[in-house]
Amino acid sequence: MKILFLIQLLLLLGLVSCGSDNNAASGFTLKGSSSSSASLVGTQFLTTVYPGAPTTLNMKIYQIWVSANADCSSPVSVCTHSGAEAQMDLVSGPTLCTGSPAAGTYPCMILKMSDTFKFKPDATAAASVPGGICTAGADTYMDIYRGDDADANTWKDMSNVVIPSTGTVATSGAVEDTVYIFATTNPAAVAGTTVPHQVVTLTAAMTVPGQATFYTDFSNQFSVNGANCWIEAPTMGFR
Repeated sequence: MKILFLIQLLLLLGLVSCGSDNNAASGFTLKGSSSSSASLVGTQFLTTVYPGAPTTLNMKIYQIWVSANADCSSPVSVCTHSGAEAQMDLVSGPTLCTGSPAAGTYPCMILKMSDTFKFKPDATAAASVPGGICTAGADTYMDIYRGDDADANTWKDMSNVVIPSTGTVATSGAVEDTVYIFATTNPAAVAGTTVPHQVVTLTAAMTVPGQATFYTDFSNQFSVNGANCWIEAPTMGFR
Protein backbone atom coordinates (compact mmCIF):
# COMPACT_ATOMS: atom_id res chain seq x y z
CA MET A 1 0.00 0.00 0.00
CA LYS A 2 1.30 3.43 -0.81
CA ILE A 3 2.04 6.19 1.60
CA LEU A 4 -0.46 8.72 0.29
CA PHE A 5 1.78 10.42 1.14
CA LEU A 6 3.06 13.39 2.77
CA ILE A 7 6.17 14.20 2.85
CA GLN A 8 0.86 11.66 1.93
CA LEU A 9 5.86 11.94 2.74
CA LEU A 10 6.66 11.22 3.93
CA LEU A 11 7.23 12.44 4.46
CA LEU A 12 8.68 11.66 7.12
CA LEU A 13 12.23 11.69 11.18
CA GLY A 14 16.06 11.44 13.98
CA LEU A 15 17.75 14.70 13.23
CA VAL A 16 17.11 17.99 14.75
CA SER A 17 17.62 20.41 11.92
CA CYS A 18 18.07 20.91 8.25
CA GLY A 19 20.56 22.96 6.36
CA SER A 20 18.93 25.79 4.49
CA ASP A 21 19.22 27.49 1.16
CA ASN A 22 18.96 31.23 1.81
CA ASN A 23 16.54 32.65 -0.71
CA ALA A 24 15.34 35.55 1.45
CA ALA A 25 15.35 36.80 4.98
CA SER A 26 12.03 35.21 5.97
CA GLY A 27 12.13 32.40 8.49
CA PHE A 28 10.27 29.12 8.23
CA THR A 29 10.37 26.00 10.40
CA LEU A 30 8.84 22.64 9.51
CA LYS A 31 8.37 20.17 12.34
CA GLY A 32 7.71 16.43 12.04
CA SER A 33 5.18 14.36 13.97
CA SER A 34 3.82 10.80 14.01
CA SER A 35 0.33 11.84 15.14
CA SER A 36 -2.26 14.42 14.20
CA SER A 37 -4.44 16.76 16.20
CA ALA A 38 -6.61 17.36 13.16
CA SER A 39 -7.15 15.22 10.08
CA LEU A 40 -6.18 17.15 6.97
CA VAL A 41 -5.81 14.20 4.63
CA GLY A 42 -8.24 11.29 4.79
CA THR A 43 -7.17 7.73 4.05
CA GLN A 44 -9.31 4.95 2.66
CA PHE A 45 -8.08 1.57 3.78
CA LEU A 46 -8.11 -1.26 1.29
CA THR A 47 -7.66 -3.95 3.93
CA THR A 48 -8.47 -4.63 7.58
CA VAL A 49 -6.52 -2.52 10.04
CA TYR A 50 -5.69 -3.29 13.66
CA PRO A 51 -4.95 -1.25 16.81
CA GLY A 52 -1.42 -0.25 17.70
CA ALA A 53 1.17 2.41 17.04
CA PRO A 54 4.85 2.44 16.12
CA THR A 55 7.19 3.31 18.99
CA THR A 56 9.75 4.48 16.44
CA LEU A 57 9.21 5.44 12.79
CA ASN A 58 12.39 6.13 10.86
CA MET A 59 12.71 7.43 7.35
CA LYS A 60 15.21 9.40 5.30
CA ILE A 61 14.51 12.83 3.86
CA TYR A 62 17.19 14.25 1.59
CA GLN A 63 15.76 17.54 0.37
CA ILE A 64 12.65 19.73 0.64
CA TRP A 65 11.39 22.29 -1.87
CA VAL A 66 8.44 24.66 -1.75
CA SER A 67 6.58 26.17 -4.68
CA ALA A 68 4.33 29.21 -4.96
CA ASN A 69 2.39 27.28 -7.63
CA ALA A 70 -0.13 24.50 -7.01
CA ASP A 71 1.32 22.55 -9.94
CA CYS A 72 4.66 22.51 -8.06
CA SER A 73 6.46 24.33 -10.85
CA SER A 74 9.48 26.58 -10.19
CA PRO A 75 10.26 25.00 -6.81
CA VAL A 76 12.70 26.64 -4.40
CA SER A 77 15.03 24.44 -2.34
CA VAL A 78 14.66 25.10 1.37
CA CYS A 79 16.59 22.29 3.07
CA THR A 80 19.05 19.55 2.25
CA HIS A 81 20.17 16.60 4.36
CA SER A 82 23.01 14.18 3.77
CA GLY A 83 24.50 11.19 5.52
CA ALA A 84 23.29 10.46 9.04
CA GLU A 85 21.30 13.69 9.31
CA ALA A 86 18.85 12.47 6.67
CA GLN A 87 17.69 9.67 9.00
CA MET A 88 14.80 10.89 11.14
CA ASP A 89 12.42 9.39 13.69
CA LEU A 90 8.97 10.95 13.31
CA VAL A 91 7.86 9.71 16.72
CA SER A 92 10.47 11.93 18.37
CA GLY A 93 8.96 15.09 16.85
CA PRO A 94 12.04 16.32 14.98
CA THR A 95 12.59 19.57 13.15
CA LEU A 96 12.49 18.59 9.49
CA CYS A 97 13.51 21.91 8.08
CA THR A 98 14.61 25.39 9.04
CA GLY A 99 15.03 27.60 6.03
CA SER A 100 14.58 31.04 4.54
CA PRO A 101 12.24 31.00 1.55
CA ALA A 102 10.78 34.33 0.47
CA ALA A 103 7.76 35.52 2.43
CA GLY A 104 4.54 34.35 0.80
CA THR A 105 2.08 31.52 0.36
CA TYR A 106 3.23 28.09 -0.82
CA PRO A 107 0.54 25.63 -1.97
CA CYS A 108 3.09 22.93 -2.86
CA MET A 109 5.92 21.12 -1.11
CA ILE A 110 8.17 18.47 -2.69
CA LEU A 111 10.11 15.90 -0.70
CA LYS A 112 13.06 13.89 -1.92
CA MET A 113 13.23 10.84 0.31
CA SER A 114 13.88 7.12 0.66
CA ASP A 115 11.02 4.77 -0.14
CA THR A 116 11.77 2.55 2.86
CA PHE A 117 10.56 2.97 6.43
CA LYS A 118 11.85 1.27 9.57
CA PHE A 119 9.48 1.02 12.52
CA LYS A 120 8.97 -0.84 15.78
CA PRO A 121 5.44 -2.09 16.62
CA ASP A 122 4.17 -1.54 20.14
CA ALA A 123 2.69 -4.26 22.38
CA THR A 124 -0.86 -3.42 21.26
CA ALA A 125 0.01 -4.07 17.61
CA ALA A 126 1.82 -7.28 18.50
CA ALA A 127 -1.29 -8.55 20.30
CA SER A 128 -3.90 -7.37 17.80
CA VAL A 129 -2.42 -8.29 14.41
CA PRO A 130 -3.28 -11.93 13.54
CA GLY A 131 -0.67 -14.63 13.20
CA GLY A 132 1.82 -13.09 15.59
CA ILE A 133 3.65 -11.48 12.67
CA CYS A 134 4.21 -8.15 14.46
CA THR A 135 6.78 -8.36 17.25
CA ALA A 136 6.82 -5.60 19.85
CA GLY A 137 10.06 -3.63 19.76
CA ALA A 138 11.45 -5.44 16.71
CA ASP A 139 12.83 -3.48 13.76
CA THR A 140 10.39 -3.94 10.88
CA TYR A 141 10.83 -2.62 7.33
CA MET A 142 8.43 -1.36 4.66
CA ASP A 143 9.22 -0.62 1.03
CA ILE A 144 6.47 1.57 -0.46
CA TYR A 145 7.78 1.63 -4.06
CA ARG A 146 8.69 -1.91 -5.00
CA GLY A 147 9.42 -4.07 -7.99
CA ASP A 148 6.58 -6.47 -7.09
CA ASP A 149 3.89 -3.77 -6.77
CA ALA A 150 1.36 -2.47 -9.28
CA ASP A 151 3.16 0.90 -9.24
CA ALA A 152 6.49 -0.64 -10.24
CA ASN A 153 8.51 1.61 -12.54
CA THR A 154 5.86 4.35 -12.73
CA TRP A 155 6.97 7.00 -10.23
CA LYS A 156 8.85 9.97 -11.65
CA ASP A 157 11.45 12.47 -10.49
CA MET A 158 11.21 16.26 -10.77
CA SER A 159 12.37 16.09 -14.38
CA ASN A 160 9.54 13.67 -15.24
CA VAL A 161 11.98 10.76 -15.61
CA VAL A 162 10.78 7.35 -14.43
CA ILE A 163 12.44 6.09 -11.24
CA PRO A 164 13.27 2.34 -11.37
CA SER A 165 11.64 0.44 -8.49
CA THR A 166 13.40 -2.34 -6.57
CA GLY A 167 12.70 -4.50 -3.54
CA THR A 168 9.80 -6.74 -2.52
CA VAL A 169 6.99 -6.65 0.02
CA ALA A 170 8.85 -8.93 2.44
CA THR A 171 10.47 -7.17 5.39
CA SER A 172 13.78 -8.74 4.36
CA GLY A 173 13.23 -7.58 0.76
CA ALA A 174 13.08 -3.82 1.38
CA VAL A 175 15.53 -1.99 -0.90
CA GLU A 176 16.06 1.76 -0.81
CA ASP A 177 15.12 3.83 -3.84
CA THR A 178 15.14 7.62 -3.84
CA VAL A 179 11.66 8.94 -4.62
CA TYR A 180 9.85 12.28 -4.76
CA ILE A 181 6.56 13.15 -3.07
CA PHE A 182 4.44 16.10 -4.22
CA ALA A 183 2.12 17.66 -1.61
CA THR A 184 -0.23 20.27 -3.07
CA THR A 185 -3.58 21.95 -2.63
CA ASN A 186 -4.47 20.93 -6.20
CA PRO A 187 -3.33 17.35 -6.98
CA ALA A 188 -4.89 17.48 -10.46
CA ALA A 189 -2.48 20.25 -11.40
CA VAL A 190 0.53 17.93 -11.16
CA ALA A 191 -1.15 14.74 -12.34
CA GLY A 192 0.38 15.01 -15.79
CA THR A 193 3.93 14.58 -14.57
CA THR A 194 3.45 12.15 -11.66
CA VAL A 195 1.31 9.18 -10.73
CA PRO A 196 -1.46 9.41 -8.07
CA HIS A 197 0.46 7.62 -5.32
CA GLN A 198 3.14 10.29 -5.48
CA VAL A 199 0.74 13.18 -4.91
CA VAL A 200 -0.61 14.24 -1.50
CA THR A 201 -3.51 16.60 -0.94
CA LEU A 202 -3.04 19.63 1.30
CA THR A 203 -6.15 21.38 2.61
CA ALA A 204 -4.26 24.63 3.12
CA ALA A 205 -1.14 26.27 1.76
CA MET A 206 1.92 26.95 3.92
CA THR A 207 2.62 30.52 4.90
CA VAL A 208 6.08 32.04 5.32
CA PRO A 209 7.21 33.39 7.71
CA GLY A 210 5.79 30.91 10.18
CA GLN A 211 5.97 27.38 11.50
CA ALA A 212 4.07 24.27 10.43
CA THR A 213 4.04 20.66 11.57
CA PHE A 214 3.90 17.95 8.93
CA TYR A 215 2.44 14.80 10.40
CA THR A 216 2.11 11.21 9.29
CA ASP A 217 -0.33 9.50 11.66
CA PHE A 218 0.12 5.73 11.64
CA SER A 219 -1.93 5.09 14.80
CA ASN A 220 -4.25 2.04 14.66
CA GLN A 221 -3.31 1.30 11.05
CA PHE A 222 -1.41 -1.97 11.37
CA SER A 223 -2.27 -4.66 8.86
CA VAL A 224 -1.11 -7.87 7.23
CA ASN A 225 0.57 -7.75 3.81
CA GLY A 226 1.23 -11.30 2.75
CA ALA A 227 3.04 -12.72 5.75
CA ASN A 228 4.46 -9.36 6.77
CA CYS A 229 3.73 -6.88 9.53
CA TRP A 230 2.63 -3.74 7.71
CA ILE A 231 1.24 -0.26 8.30
CA GLU A 232 -1.42 1.08 5.98
CA ALA A 233 -1.24 4.51 4.39
CA PRO A 234 -1.25 7.15 7.13
CA THR A 235 -3.27 10.26 7.59
CA MET A 236 -0.95 13.06 6.50
CA GLY A 237 -1.06 16.77 6.42
CA PHE A 238 -0.02 20.05 8.06
CA ARG A 239 -1.17 21.69 11.24
